Formats: sequence, structure tokens, C-alpha cells
Amino acid sequence: MEKLKKVINIYLSDDATLFRYSLSFCLLLSLLPALVIIFYFFNEIAIDPTVLVNALYDFIPQELLSPFIQFVSDKNYHSIMSIIITLIVATYVASKSFYSFMIISMQDENFIIPLILVRLKAFVSFALFMIAICAISIMNQYILALNSLFFILSLIAIFYLFYRVLSFEKKPLSYGLLGSVFSSVAIVGVGRLFLWFVEYFTSYHSLYGPFASLVVLFLSVYLISSIIYFGYCLNRIYGQSYQFHEYKHIAYYEYLSQIINQIYDTFR
Repeated sequence: MEKLKKVINIYLSDDATLFRYSLSFCLLLSLLPALVIIFYFFNEIAIDPTVLVNALYDFIPQELLSPFIQFVSDKNYHSIMSIIITLIVATYVASKSFYSFMIISMQDENFIIPLILVRLKAFVSFALFMIAICAISIMNQYILALNSLFFILSLIAIFYLFYRVLSFEKKPLSYGLLGSVFSSVAIVGVGRLFLWFVEYFTSYHSLYGPFASLVVLFLSVYLISSIIYFGYCLNRIYGQSYQFHEYKHIAYYEYLSQIINQIYDTFR
């Protein structure tokens, strides 16, 4: 019970409230670039994105998202260079959500490195997560029929890896499991209930008119951000750590930090 109180206190703190708002903005900023990446690979390997699109419609109003999905699906790139530039820029923008979370994790674990290295880690981590999402979609297309259980298990796996990537410390394999289970189940629950509740028990359309879909989108992204952060707080308090704290890949961080410091000294 004491641990749960700590989780709630951390979650409701002033700094955490500001972080949830900033994470919501980063997720909103990341949404469309992430879709660009996913739909590009779907088109290249002839994967039907219908299942993924229907899953997104559980969280995002269809009338708001469908025109963009149609635009991305019909987009033709004239050269390999335009494809590469588009994917790099999209990955960089979309990885901001990872970057903001890694900053918080770095502060919580008292780990100090140049922020440019954190930005680089966020970029690489997000690219790997896009590959994981595409791989799960391929598995669904050719191996399994998508059902609620498979969808939840996929989310658990993705969030488990996400929470472990956030940490700069070496952790036992059990670390991240509690938060990933909570986040996955809670997000699926939000997807099943949120838009239904908005449609039948609120008056957003009468209040906001054509902007109602945007309001619903903002609320949906904020709820998802809050769930993901609460899962992070659960991992932080309930997650087991080794007796002696040790950072991951510390030799690489120190080497790259020396290079960056030398570059800074050169231009001073």
C-alpha cells in the first residue's frame, strides 16, 4: 500500500503534471510522422493496413484521420533520396516522445550525459520500435488472425521493451513487466470506451462544431500519455533493481561524451 501511495504521489506531483502535458504534445507531434513510416513500409511489402487503421480508429476520430491516411497511402516518391530524407525527418520528429521520456528517466536515475546522446538514443530506439510494429503487423497478416488477446500481448511486448529502453540502468528481466501490462490493458480499455462515451454522453459536436474531432483527439492523446506515464511510475516504484546500480553501455557513453566535449572545446 505504501508503494502505491508513492506511485500516486509521483504521478500527481507538479513536475509530473507538466511532463504529462509535454508528453501529450510530443505524442501528438509524433503521430503523423509515425504513420508516414508505417504506411510507407506497408505499401512496400504489400501489407493490408486495414487492421491497424481500425485499431487507430478506436482512439482517434475517423473523420480526422482518414484523409491523412488516404494521402499517405497514395503518396508516390520520385527518387530514393526523397524516400530517405522523408523517413529520416519523420523518424527524428516522431522520436521526440521517446526523447522527452528519456530525459525524465535520466534525471530519476541520476545519469548525466550530453543531451545529444540521449537524442541519438531516442532516434535509434524509435526506429527499432517502428520495425517491431511492422513485424507484428506482418505476423498478424500471415500467421495469426488478429484478436483482442493477440493485440494485448503485442502491446505488452512493445511497452515492455519501451520501458526497458527508457532506463539507463541495468535492470532484472522482470523490470517493466508491471507497467507494460497496466498500460496495455488500460489503453485497450480506453480505446473501447472513450470514443463511445464521447459520442453518446457528451456534447462536443454541439459545443465545438467542426473542431469537435480535434478536441476528442487531444483528449485521447492526453489520456494515453497519462496511462503510459502511470505505467512508468509503477515500474519506477515496484520495479526491482540490482543491489549495486550499474549503467548500461557506460563505456560507449563515456567515449562519445569525450568526443562531443572535444568538439565543443574546438569551437569555443
